Order: sequence, then structure tokens, then C-alpha cells
Amino acid sequence: MRKDKIRQILYLISLSILTLLTCTIIFMSINLNNAEFFSTFLYGYKVFFCIIFCACFVFIMLYILNSAFSKYHLDSKVIFPYFILFIIFSLQALFVVKMKVSLRYDTLKVFDEAVALLNGGTLSPEYSSGYFAKYPNNIPICIVTCLLLKLPKLFGIVSSNYMFYVQLVNVLLMDISFLFSFKLLCKIKNQKLGIMFLLLLLFNPLTYCIAPFYYTHTFSMVFSTGAIYFFVCCIQENNCLSKRLFYASLTGLLLSIGFKIRATVFIVAIALLLYLILNLKNFNKKSFIALTAFLGAVIVGFSSYYLVEQHYVKFNYNQTGYPASHWIMLGLQGTGGYNAADDAYTECFSTKAEKTKATEGVIIQRVKAMGLTGLLKLWRDKLEITWSDGTDDFIDNISMTADYSAKNDYISGSNNDILVSYCHIYYFMILFLMLISIIRAFMAKPEHYLYIVCLNLLGGILFHIFWEAGEVYSISFTCSIFVLAANGFDQCVTYLSSIKKTKFHSAIIASSTILTIFCIAYVGSKLTSISYTHYNYAMKQDLAEPDTTLPLLENTLFQTFKTSRSFNTIGVKVRNTLGTDNCSSYKFELLNSKDEVLYVADIIGAWAFDKDYYRIEFDRIVPNDCEEFKIKITPNIVSDAHFLTFQSYDTGNYDIYQNGALYINDAKTNSDLTFIVLDKIEQPFWAN
Repeated sequence: MRKDKIRQILYLISLSILTLLTCTIIFMSINLNNAEFFSTFLYGYKVFFCIIFCACFVFIMLYILNSAFSKYHLDSKVIFPYFILFIIFSLQALFVVKMKVSLRYDTLKVFDEAVALLNGGTLSPEYSSGYFAKYPNNIPICIVTCLLLKLPKLFGIVSSNYMFYVQLVNVLLMDISFLFSFKLLCKIKNQKLGIMFLLLLLFNPLTYCIAPFYYTHTFSMVFSTGAIYFFVCCIQENNCLSKRLFYASLTGLLLSIGFKIRATVFIVAIALLLYLILNLKNFNKKSFIALTAFLGAVIVGFSSYYLVEQHYVKFNYNQTGYPASHWIMLGLQGTGGYNAADDAYTECFSTKAEKTKATEGVIIQRVKAMGLTGLLKLWRDKLEITWSDGTDDFIDNISMTADYSAKNDYISGSNNDILVSYCHIYYFMILFLMLISIIRAFMAKPEHYLYIVCLNLLGGILFHIFWEAGEVYSISFTCSIFVLAANGFDQCVTYLSSIKKTKFHSAIIASSTILTIFCIAYVGSKLTSISYTHYNYAMKQDLAEPDTTLPLLENTLFQTFKTSRSFNTIGVKVRNTLGTDNCSSYKFELLNSKDEVLYVADIIGAWAFDKDYYRIEFDRIVPNDCEEFKIKITPNIVSDAHFLTFQSYDTGNYDIYQNGALYINDAKTNSDLTFIVLDKIEQPFWAN
């Protein structure tokens, strides 16, 4: 009896913490971040009411659609959920095909080195300034990417399509994780709840916007969701011991491999362990045998990985890799995100022991300096960045594409306010539904299987309070969030169905619709009346080697590019450590495919901001179809003390920008200049 009380208390405490954190996240999610134009007239209380009214309307639309499914008994059809999954997959694949997004940052380094491994090389500790030597946690995903690329190479697919291929693999893995979550809800309750989960995903904009984002965040989802599903299968299987052992083995295998892909999969293992501890009374001889199978599978998973790793990795990263304390140190400055100064600080120490000691010292200093009040403020900021952002940083991650058109303007460009606002509205609704599910869990017992999902989400939130923060870090927990939201949606549907024949039911639908129409009318009136600056990209290559400091003193740079869109602005990214004291100048020329000079200007060193684009504006140029142009930069007034560095990015093993190349004195390089080409227009959102 006493053990049951302790068990219940621990259960309620964990749910209380999750409820408190969720309420905080919901409150901070009422924003229109990244909707720059809408933010000029939607601010303060207007944002609050607009998001709430529109979220209610979206919920009502989903409720009506779900009711239609029930009316025509579609939610009982075995094939129907797979039809929804097929629609999701098709739309994701269409998004990947049409957007032609390029991988960026860490994802690009992983992919680029995987191409080198595919061509017979081994993983280099010197690649891109020792990236894998510093971050050995990304070695597994690099090796897995190489193994995945063997298939298109076997069928003779050209290497220029490899990136597109891994993005489609990413879509497939995301959908398999959705399938696992759907099957979990069917096993916990019924297919109707599983279809609600798929319905919420179908209308979630991020289901498609993060589809091209091939990295550990999305890749690891299939392992965490699969582990939870097979664990529940193992617990529920009481008749056939061989099936139970099979499910236990799959759980262990998925957790071990998933942990190597992304460490946050370990949070699932902790959630499963806590669930077992709180339900020890159900532990029997069969459970012990299943546990043995689980541990055996974990050993097999880790051993298999290390055998594969030895084939591709020939250097010892145990001394060069950053310790865990590095990321805790990162999480104790600014808003808890990546910081180049902290990275350089950790890198300057030779051994891992020195790195650990140095970073731990900084951690202690920062904690003492902030005090309790400062820590609480920092944790709030990290919660907001990681969990209250409705966009998952998709704008930046899909902003670089092979070619640009109007679709880019409305998805990742300066006209994306409608999409971004919908992301915030939808995410607010999902969070609120999730909160309902968590509150409902207070009435259940620790044996309830959704408690595992609650523990996984709680672990993820707490982990990133202490770890590095970032908008993309919540992606790994997407399925957990939507599983709980689907359960909350089910609770709301049950309540609304119970009052369906009352006036209150009609009043909810009518008032929500009227208020939403009012919000849309208000916003619509601004779309055609308020002018603002549009930046419609014609070309964008904004990747740059961060520490490039080689000056341009005597060589001439040529960068070619192709575009079919009109443009009137070109920006080249520079380093200028002297600021306004820089006395250098360079000659900028824009040439067409016939080497005819279209525009000439001077790049003045004193006017250049460090690590920013130096923009040259001119009369609008309208290309003939897809025309090639050339940027030419020649030193004018320079010296060893006064100069600019024009940033570039070495494409390494994969040509990241295939529509152009960087030449130094007519000699082609493997790099591309860091530059943008755009059309700057002052007009309303929707011009006549």
C-alpha cells in the first residue's frame, strides 16, 4: 500500500512538472516571430487574440473533418490510415522535388564527407578544420549516410542527385516514425485515435517544411518512436514468449543504434526505465527473460556499429572530441545557443581531460555570476527558443535552393508571413491539445502507456534546459508532442460530441468562425494597402568558411551564376576587422555571358560591415530565360594592413552550388563566393 502511494506521488510530481513547463511554453508561443510584415500591424494584444481565434477555428475545421470520417465510418476502415500516410508522403516528396533545397551547416558537412567515404576514402580528422575530430557524435550519421548512398551509386544515379536522394530517405524515415506512433495509439486505445494523430500531422505545415532537413533530428525519430512502440508490444504480449523476446530485442536494437545516431534517443531509454520502476509489481519471470533479450540486443547493436566504424574511421577521436561539459558551457551564455567564442575556447586545449577541466571551470564561473535569478531567466529563454518556436527554424534551413521562383518568396522568402503565421497558430493549437492530454493523465494511473510518451517529452524539455538550446532541437520530439495532442484532441471531440445537440455547441462553432473571419479581413486589408520592402532572391549562396581571413590583395575574383529572375541588388559577404578605419577599395563589375559589362561600382572598405553582405544596387536587370552572369572583383587600393576578405565556401566532395563557380585569375576553384542576388521592391504584400 505504501509503495503504491509513493508510486502515485512520483507519477503526479512528474506530470506536475510537465504541466508547469507546458503552460510556460504555451504562454511564450503566442508570438509571430519571423512574420516581419505582419508584425508591423499585429502586435501586443492583437497577436494574442488573433492566434487564439484562428487556432480555435483551425480546431473546429479539424473537428468537422474528423466528424465526417466518423459519419462515413472511414475511421474504421483498415486501409484509410495508410491512405492518409500516402497523402502525407506524396506531399512531402512533392515539396522536396519542387523546392530543391540544399543541405546547410552541420548537415552539409555530414553529407559532404559521406560522399568522400562512398568514393573509397576514410573519415578525415582534418576535414573542414577538424569537424569530426571535434564532433565525433556526428560520425555515425555520416557513416549511415555513406551506406545509404551505396544504393543510388549501385544503380548508376549521378552524384548530383545524391542530396535529393537522402532527402527522400529522410521523408520515408519520418513517415515510418509516424506509422510507429499511429500503431502505438491503435494499440493503446483504437484506430480512431491513431487517425486523429495522422489528421493533425496532415495539416501541420512543418510536416512538409522540415521534410528536406536530413539530419539526426529527423533521422532519430524512427528509432525513438519504434522503441516505444515495440516496448509496449512487449509489455502487452502475455501469451507468446517468443514474440515478447522479439519485441524486447527490437526495442534494444533500436535504442542502441538510435543512441549512436542522436544521443537524445537515450531519453527514451530513461523513460522506459522509469516506467518499469513505477510498475515493478507487474515484473515477473517472463519480464526478466525479456529484459535479458533487450540487453543482449543492446550489446549486439553497439558491437555491430563499432565493427562498421572501424572500417571508416582510422583516427582516435577520444582525445580530440569535445566533452559533454562543452555543450553545458554553451548553454550558460547568451540565450543558450551556439557560440563561436566558446567553440574556439574548447578547441584550444589539446587533450580531452584539459578540455573537460577548462569547460567545467567556465561552467562554475557562469553559474556563480548569474545566480538563481539569472539561471531562471536563462532557462526561460532556452525554453522559448527550443520549444515555443512554431517554425522549427525551417526558414533558414530551406532558404538555399538550386533555383528561385515565386514559391520561394512565399515559403522561405520575405513574403512568407502567411505560412509563418499559420505555423504559429497551428503549433499553439497543438500545444494546447497536448496540455489537455497531460491534465487528463492526472486521472490515470502510472500503468497508462501514454505516460511513457509524457516522460520522454519531459526528459527532452529538461535536457535542453541544461544543454545547448536551438529551434531545431524540438524536432526529435515531434511524434511525442503530436501523440499527446491527438489524445487531447480526442478528449475535446468527446466533449463536443456530448453537447452536439445543444445551443452551446453551435455557439462555439459560430463565434469561432466569425472571429476568425474578422481577423482574416483585418489582415487582408493590410495586405493590399501597406507597402514594405520585398527581397525576392534570384540566387543565394550564403555558406561561408567562418574563419577565412586570407586578404584579397592582388588576385582577381570571378564568380559565375545563372538565373531567370530579374534582380537589382548583389551582395558579397566580407570580413572587415578594421571597421570604418579600413582604407581599402575594390572594383566591382557585373558582366553578362558575352563578357559585356552591365554595371561598375566601388566596394569601399570603410563602408563594409564585418561578416555581412556588402550590397551593390543598380537598375533592374531582366535575364533572357536562364542567363549566365559573372561577378568580377579586382583590388583597387589595398595594402598589407588595409584589405577586405571576400568569404567563400569550399564545396569539398560535393558541389553545393552547381549553377556557377569561383575563379581566381581565370583558374577554376572548388569553392564558391558567398553572395546573394535579389530583386529589392517596395510594394504591398499583394500588389495589383
